[in-house]
Amino acid sequence: MTGCGRKAAVLSYGPAFSAEFLFKRNGRARIQSRSIDESNTAVGDTLMRARIIALLVCLALAAAAGAQPTGRTVAHYDVFADRDVMHVLIGTGQKGAADIALWHVRSADGGANWSKPSRVNRPNDRLSAHHPGENPQIVAMGDRLMVVWTQQRPGSHHGGLLAAAVSDDGGATWKAGGTPTPPKEGSQTFAEFATDSQTVRLAWLDSREGRQGLRYARSIDRGQTWSADRPLAPRTCDCCWNSLAPLAEGGVAVLYRGDEPRDMMLITARTGDT
Repeated sequence: MTGCGRKAAVLSYGPAFSAEFLFKRNGRARIQSRSIDESNTAVGDTLMRARIIALLVCLALAAAAGAQPTGRTVAHYDVFADRDVMHVLIGTGQKGAADIALWHVRSADGGANWSKPSRVNRPNDRLSAHHPGENPQIVAMGDRLMVVWTQQRPGSHHGGLLAAAVSDDGGATWKAGGTPTPPKEGSQTFAEFATDSQTVRLAWLDSREGRQGLRYARSIDRGQTWSADRPLAPRTCDCCWNSLAPLAEGGVAVLYRGDEPRDMMLITARTGDT
């Protein structure tokens, strides 16, 4: 398929690469195309949507090229579509390093034009994103945007607590935001967003009990305040990402990798419980 092109290749300081590879390698990989039967119409449509998103990401990365300091590369990205607006969160720097710079760009015309990149995190913020799916995440509801990431634990290379930034002007400017009440110790990693109406839902892996478990919280005022977080699963895999989706009848569903057995599991919490 068509690659990202010259600008995106220069942005990554490497040879030209395919958008599909970029989509699976550095972003939130939802499609594993090598195992997909494209003759199946529904699956083929899903793969096509994934390719379109990947191409839009390439355009966004090219649009953000001017924001990158010399010698820095794209470490990871996240994509969120809010109606007709595509929001892309781009992390630049050495993948796995703590001094990743987060940038936001948006397009309201299918990727034909992109906003000027705006810096999301502060220069002294230290990030931890060593594994696929551990990347910073973005969510949008109109002009209200929120980004969450895992901070680097002080005095360690490991992940610590969640941090957030919010924007009330569509991503033009950013400020520090709130997160669910943090534990006194441990780590909060592999965060995942979902939204419906005014509600923001967030799930993550949390080690406050001395072992990795799945926890969840929600905000009914677009991320200004949060409910008390609650455990959904007491034991999970230590290094696999989660998928979170609101249910049509209310509540939320979370797909995660369990510990015993070490396999994918689905848990739901209905309205009134969430």
